[in-house]
Order: sequence, then structure tokens, then C-alpha cells
Amino acid sequence: MLASRQLLGAAQRRAVIQHGMRRTMATASDASLDQKVTQNIHEKNNFINYKKMSENLAIVRGRLNRPLTYAEKILYSHLDDPHGQEIERGSSYLRLRPDRVACQDATAQMAILQFMSAGMPSVANPTTVHCDHLIEAQIGGDKDLARAISINKEVYDFLATACAKYNIGFWKPGSGIIHQILLENYAFPGGLLIGTDSHTPNAGGLGMCAIGVGGADAVDVMANLPWELKAPKVIGVKLTGQMSGWTSPKDIILKVAGILTVKGGTGAIVEYHGPGVNGISCTGMATICNMGAEIGATTSLFPFNDRMYDYLAVTKRKDIGDFSRAYAKELREDEGAEYDELIEINLSELEPHINGPFTPDLATPISKFSEAVKANNWPEELKVGLIGSCTNSSYEDMSRAASIARDALDHGIKAKALFTVTPGSEQIRATIERDGQLATLEEFGGMVLANACGPCIGQWDRKDVKKGEANSIISSYNRNFTGRNDANPATHAFVTSPDLVVAMTIAGSLHFNPLTDKLVGKDGKEFLLKAPSGNGLPASGSFDPGQNTYQAPPTERSGVSVAVSPTSDRLQLLEPFKAWDGKDAENLPILIKCHGKTTTDHISMAGPWLKYRGHLDNISNNMLIGAINSANGEANKVQNYTTGEWDAVPATARDYKSKNIPWVVIGDWNYGEGSSREHAALEPRHLGGLAIITRSFARIHETNLKKQGMLPLTFANPEDYDKIHPEDKVDLLCTELEVGKPLTMRVHPKDGKTFEVKLAHTYNAPQVEWFKNGSALNTMAKANAAKALTQCIDGLRGIDLHYSYKAAKAPIRLTWRLSPPPPILNRSHAFHGLDHSAVQPGPDTLICVPPAPVYAPDHSSYCRLLGCQHPVGVGLYRTNTFPLIHANLFHAFLNTIALVPLLERFETEHGTLTSLLLFFGPLSTIPAIIYVVLERGVLRGNTAVLGASLWVFLLLGMEAIKTYRTNPHFKVGTVQVPTWTTPLVLAVFISVLVKNTSFLGHLCGLAVGYLFGLGYLKFLAPPEKILRWVEGKMNLLGRLPHYVSVDQKTYGRFGVLPVSTPDPESGIQMSYLGSTQRLGP
Repeated sequence: MLASRQLLGAAQRRAVIQHGMRRTMATASDASLDQKVTQNIHEKNNFINYKKMSENLAIVRGRLNRPLTYAEKILYSHLDDPHGQEIERGSSYLRLRPDRVACQDATAQMAILQFMSAGMPSVANPTTVHCDHLIEAQIGGDKDLARAISINKEVYDFLATACAKYNIGFWKPGSGIIHQILLENYAFPGGLLIGTDSHTPNAGGLGMCAIGVGGADAVDVMANLPWELKAPKVIGVKLTGQMSGWTSPKDIILKVAGILTVKGGTGAIVEYHGPGVNGISCTGMATICNMGAEIGATTSLFPFNDRMYDYLAVTKRKDIGDFSRAYAKELREDEGAEYDELIEINLSELEPHINGPFTPDLATPISKFSEAVKANNWPEELKVGLIGSCTNSSYEDMSRAASIARDALDHGIKAKALFTVTPGSEQIRATIERDGQLATLEEFGGMVLANACGPCIGQWDRKDVKKGEANSIISSYNRNFTGRNDANPATHAFVTSPDLVVAMTIAGSLHFNPLTDKLVGKDGKEFLLKAPSGNGLPASGSFDPGQNTYQAPPTERSGVSVAVSPTSDRLQLLEPFKAWDGKDAENLPILIKCHGKTTTDHISMAGPWLKYRGHLDNISNNMLIGAINSANGEANKVQNYTTGEWDAVPATARDYKSKNIPWVVIGDWNYGEGSSREHAALEPRHLGGLAIITRSFARIHETNLKKQGMLPLTFANPEDYDKIHPEDKVDLLCTELEVGKPLTMRVHPKDGKTFEVKLAHTYNAPQVEWFKNGSALNTMAKANAAKALTQCIDGLRGIDLHYSYKAAKAPIRLTWRLSPPPPILNRSHAFHGLDHSAVQPGPDTLICVPPAPVYAPDHSSYCRLLGCQHPVGVGLYRTNTFPLIHANLFHAFLNTIALVPLLERFETEHGTLTSLLLFFGPLSTIPAIIYVVLERGVLRGNTAVLGASLWVFLLLGMEAIKTYRTNPHFKVGTVQVPTWTTPLVLAVFISVLVKNTSFLGHLCGLAVGYLFGLGYLKFLAPPEKILRWVEGKMNLLGRLPHYVSVDQKTYGRFGVLPVSTPDPESGIQMSYLGSTQRLGP
């Protein structure tokens, strides 16, 4: 029997026990785990902690008292709280501590931009970035690479400097595909890795639990927060027998995809075991795990064995192999471990498979493929054969492919179809060049592409067919969605092993079966291709590393700056998403009702759009342009209900957003299938979407939607999908959102009676807060602000501060005391329970209020002074800070709501250092000099009053000029009022209504602000190069007590009151309190 499948209920799960064929590891499993073995050769201070994993497992075993699968062992050994964590497969949410994070360059941009918003000095967990997605295949490896480096220089520079700044390892363009690099350098048995790419499970070939995630999940781990994962079920795949001939590891996963389909693995880990495992190479196991993404699996993995040990040894990690042997008992399933489902495959009976077209789960054995081609009228001529990709680009893959090519060459024939070769890494390229396989493949007719993803992800400038022309291609890739490889929806793409790709490329026809069909050699004689052969590892016992493409983070990172130009069309700093308004959403239009398969490629296409992955607004122009509208059967054509016109999906969404109309999307089964790209969640959120309502979701996409504050909801009754029409309006009762309870959606048909449908969801309590706060990152910002403030207040208890002032006869004693917040700020800002302080006056006491993060209604986290008072008659003169002394709470409030956002915008345009000197510095800037001259020389009055007035209105004046240029007038009745006059009206209004304020200060501030806004004072801004030199040589910002050294032109943190106490939970040194950086999304 080739294969069988059993669904195992909880009451009668079948215990799978391994006997006989299990090999005993070479070293005793109870050897000491108290060793210091580094995770890899690049990071000297990151160690494998099998001892801690073993201790966690012992705790969990004591609680569960049952045998564990290998997948469970890895997850439970990485629990944040093994004592208290609720553990139930398929239902509980696990809080985990991954060992490391990996990002590819397309998703890394958004992940790093989000991490920068978190305001941390460096990543808390080992992280790497890999440049593999932005290299387009055109004419060949070297030239394509050079072109990509030129075109993507801005992005590569950003990633390189950000990695250097935040202690992240950086693999340069040309280094190879992320998953092959991870396998060669970072994967280790029993580890837990998350990566911002859906094929991260590739590392399961080395016994690592590697899971694809969105960028927001990666940021959690980078910031040392526990990562949350719904406890997956475990599907067991028992392999028996042994592969031979043309059968390869790729055929195993192609067979499994045919059994489970593209959604059969959703919410589960696929765990391979059985005697057949030992006949598969380490890279072959990686191939199988890699393509587990195509069945929706959380991840896939194999138990540790000697094939893994051999691979570790030949990749300069023998010490890890030895350490793994000491822990080998826990690097496989327990005897008697139970699976939720069991599939058995006899490898001795397994045929080579070809899957496709248009979906990776349409599996056809080679013996029946020709018949299927004819029956389905698929284009018979093979136009292109492509080998490589993260799934099949190992040394073994290239060796077997080269053996087939050599057989053809020996008979005097070459590839009949076009043929491309993509090495998985620089190490693979250099080694197959050294050992001769590359020369054979080139002689055969292969074009060697760059060590990158290339055509697999649509980075292919294909010239041999016109768009819309029906044709067939075959590859060793992992996905074959419509238009994925070449953006041609008429291309029939098939996936198979590299062996079959080469064989069918020789014939140039889909009807060719190399097991039975003969070819005609140059001599006119028929011959049968020999079965492929090749070593899994180099016979020499070592790989050639090739060129050095790794950039280690520098030891000294304080002088590293990260540049993001405000005019860039490739990179864009993020703004926080707005929080939920606390109300039900009514009369929402349906932007589009998607018909059939809606993958992440349909939602956010790759290919030419990859260059915008770091610019949320630009890439949002591709939102859902590939989805099929059920109303008309067309892609990217929907009706705008406000105008009645038909337009592109993104354009319609933008129009709704401009009119403050939230919208929803209706989706079919397995919505969001495919990659981990979080842009598919960010884009609808950015363009004003509220909810995605489907029959079912793919796991990663559902999580990504939650992280960005979208509502991923499913029809409680999937048949309700058919009741919804694209022209309907809906109400979402968001106030019903509670853990374990459905939401109600009221549907208002265009012609008919209103009805209700129930919508299910998978939110837990913390995730509900993500929605309420606007995003997971907003929630993190809120928590960090509260934590930092608590530390600040604790540090200030009982401290006496002494300052001397020019006008004071004796030093004024400052005493910090705790009291409730001023009432005006309680009314104006929703503090959400933040415990902050003000100071109560005493005899001869200057009242200063410590800075406090204010979690404002727009969910930005600010560090501002709440206000202060001072003894009557005492002229206070401070020359070293932006007005730390406010005359009254009104100025503090005005400062909070108006000043900070304007400062941030000025900083984005002119750079951090310039804005610091212009608005925050000592007496070194023209505005500061004007301020002091007016105050001390002209008015001889109260510095605090004039200071607050001038600085606030200076910024308001600048903003008024900027607004005037884009929107010159606003209407009051029928009168058009110039927008630049708004601050003048405000100045008069305040002077009349607010006691103890300075009208002259307002006017002076406005005058300077208008001049700055018009550009007349730009020459006063110090040259950027000089400021950069000063910071680098003198560490200027680091020496100023009130500022934090930050990245230039990227984002600012103007904190005060250093706090040296480490965070008790994360251990992170929280060096400064508060931030004017807007956190999000």
C-alpha cells in the first residue's frame, strides 16, 4: 500500500511507536548538557541552551504525564512560563521564547521600520537579515546582481545600516536564499526559529522548529517579548521503505500535498518519523519541510539523526552535532506519542510526482501525467524548465540534475526548452563550480541566475512569450499560483523535482516520462535516461564558502545612523494606526466579495511591487488587484457605491478612506493562503478597512490581520457566504467582541429585508486589546510607556533636587511628591490607568512635574511636562532646556496636543540634530537667542510665560504656512478665510481668555514660525555634515542630559530623567523615559 490516512480522535488516538529501525545515536543521550556551545560561527555570545530546554520539558512532563511528540518537545521547552502555561493542542495560546529571528529583505524593511518605532537600542534576540528577494532574473547571475545592487541601493543601504545600528547580522545581495543560508549557518536541532517568510520551515530539515510569521511577530521577539502561537495540532507522517531511481524527497511532499490539500495542514505541525526517514539526506528533509507551507502547516520537522549530524559536521558545526547527540533523547518523539492525524507513505512504492497547474496540491504521478495533460488540454510544449529556489537548490539537487544533463550530453543532445539554474547560496554556487556540476549544467544549455529567489517569487523579466499567451513551464519551485512566476495568468506552471525538470527540458514536452520514454541521441539511436545519481554532501568533506557576503554588526554602534528620506518612494516611516472608537460600525460597504482562491499574491502581489515593500502607501496601490470580484468575474474592478462608477480596488478604497467610510472584504475558503507577507494585512488597514470576513483563513494571514488591528472574522455557517452580495451594506457589532463569543453582522441588502449572520473569531484576551488599541504595536507602546513611567516614579521617591537661579537669593529646594494628575489632563487625555505624578507645593518650593508618557487618544506615546508653578515674584531663568517651566496647565496641554506632532514633522524634513539645535538646544540657535533677548532685554518679564508662548506659536506658525500651501482657504459660512491666519486668531483668543499669558510672545513666535515656514530662515540651520561630524566625534547627544542619541532623519526620542534600573521582566536597560516618537502601526 503506497499511502494511508487516518484521522485520530482524542479518545482513540493511535500511539505511534518506533521499533527496530531506529538507530542509536553515537553518544550517550544522558551526557552533560551543561556546556557552552555557540549557535553558529558568526555569533560568539549566543549559546544553545539544552539544559534550560530540558528543565522546561521536565516541568511540562510532570504536568501532562503523557508521551510527547517531537514538535511538542520543542515548543514546550521554549515556553515562557512552563509552570503556569495552559497547554491544549488546538486551543490554548502558547507564549514562547524563540531562539532567533530571520528576515528576508522584502519583509525586513517593514519589520525594521516597526522595530525602530519601538525605540529600542538593539535587538534583544539574535536576528539576521538576508538579501534575496529584490534581484530580478534577466540575463544572468553577475549582471543581474549588479543591476539589483544599483536599483535597490537605497533599500540595501537602509537595511545594512539598520542592521549595524541594531546589532543584526546582515547577509548581502548575492549571499543566497534566506532558507539555504539558515540551514548552512544557523539551524540547530531542537531550536525554535521564527522568520518573516512562509518557507522558514525549511530549517526543519535540521530538526529545528522553524515557523513563518509576519513582521509584527518578529518585532515582538526582537524586542524580547514572548511570542504567541496557538498550540498546533500534530499530524504524523510515517515513512517506511526506501526511495530509489527517479523518486526524490520532493515527491514525498508533493504526495502529502495531494493528500492534505492546501488547507489540510492549517493549525498543525507535520512531524515526519518512521524507518524511511533515515534514508533521506538532511537537505532532502529540508525540501520536504520547506514545501509544508503549501499545505498550510504551521511548520514541518524531522527528528535528529546521523544524516543531520553529517551535515552539521561538513558545514563546520561538528560541536553542535556532538552536543545534539548528548540531547538526542529529546530530539525525537517519545515512544507512544500521539498524533491528531496519521499518514503513512511507503517510499518503496512512491512514484515521482508533478503538481499543478495553478495550485500546488493538484498532484499527479508521472505515470498518469501525460494523460492528464491531454485530458485537461494543457499546453503540451514545454517552454521553460527552472531548477533551484529555496526548496531545491542544495548540493544534492544540483548533483543529481547535473548527472542527468551529463547523460544527455554524452548522447550529443542538450536542453530543448529554455533552462535556468538558481544556486541556493554562494556556498552552493562556489562548491558546484569547484566540483564541476555548474559547468555541466551550463554546457547543457543552462543560464545560471543569481543566488536569489528570482523567478520563484516573480522576479523574472521573461521575454520568450507575450502576456496572455498560453504556455507551460515546469520548475523545482514550491508555488505555482496563477501568474506568480512571470505575471502571465495564462502560464501553466507545474512543480516537481529538479530531476524531472531536467529530463522534461531535454524532451521539451509535458508528455515525456523519463522512466519509460526514450530519447533520440545525436547518432540517431534511441536511449533511456539513466536514473539520477549524486552525493548529498561534497565528496571532499567540505564546502567552498565562495565570496564573503556576511556583514557582522560592529562592536561600537553609537555612531551608526540610519537614513530614511522623506521624499523616498521606496521607504516610509510608519504612523500609528488609530484605535477603535469603541462603537459598532454601521452601514459599511463591501469593497469586494472575492470569488475562489485569494492568496497573498492576489492581495499584495510581489514581482514588480517588491520594490515598494518599505513604503506602505505606495505598495497599497496593489491591494487586492489580483482578487476576482464575484460581481463581475473580473480582477481589480469594483463598484464605488458613493459614485456608482467602476474603478480599481485600491482607488475605490482610497476614495472611501478620504470620505471616512470604513469598509469590509468578503472572502472565500483559506483566504490569505501563501506567504507570510504582512503587507497583505497592512494595506487594507492603511486604506481604511475594518474587517475581512471569510469562510476560513490561512494561519499566518489571520495573525497578521489581528496584529495590524483588522478584524479577521469567519462565517459561523460557511453557507452564509452565498447570502452576501457585493452591493449589500453591513453593520458590524464590534462591541460584542469577546473571547469565545461570536459577533453579529447585520446585512442590509439593496433590495430586501435586513438579516443577521453570526461571525466567529479566534481572538484571545490580549488580541482583543490589539484591536481596541489599534494594533499590536500600539499595545506594546502603551505597555512600555506605563512600565517606564512606573520606574521613573519609583526612582524619584524621596529624592531632593537643588537648583540655583539667578534671581533667587538662595537655592530653591525641589521636593518630589506623588499626587493625582491635574484634572484638566484627565479630561483631555485618556490615560488608560497610567500611574503618573504631579508635585504638591510647599514653602519656597519650586513646583516641577516630572515628565510622563501621555497615552493620547490617537495612541501616540509622548513624553511631555505636565506643567509647573513657581513662587510669585521670583524671576526664573533657565538656559538649557526647551521650556521646562510652564506658567500654567493650559500651556502644558497646548504643548502636548500641538507641539509634539509638529516637531516630529520638522524633524522628518530637516533631520534630528537640526531639530534638536533649533528647538531644544542651549543658547546656540537663533530662535533661542530671540527668545532670551526679548525676555531679558525687552520685556524683563517672566521667562516661563513668554517661553511657552513663543515656542508653541513658532511651531504653529510653521505649520500654518505648510497648510496654506496645500489648502489656502477654509470657509466660515460664505467667507473664505486664509488658513495662515488661524494661529493669529488663536493667539488673540488665548490672550483674552487665559490669564497670565503673553500676547507678544505669541506674535514673536508666529513671526519666526512664518519666516521658517516660508524658507527665509533655513540658512540658519547648521549644515548636516557638520552636525554629523560633531555627533560622531563628541557623542554630542549622548552627553546632553536631556536628550537621547538617535538615528538621523529617521525618528527621534527626546526623553529626560535617565533611569538606570533594568526592566525586571525582560532585563532590558531602559536608559531613558518617554518618547516623542509616534509608535505604530
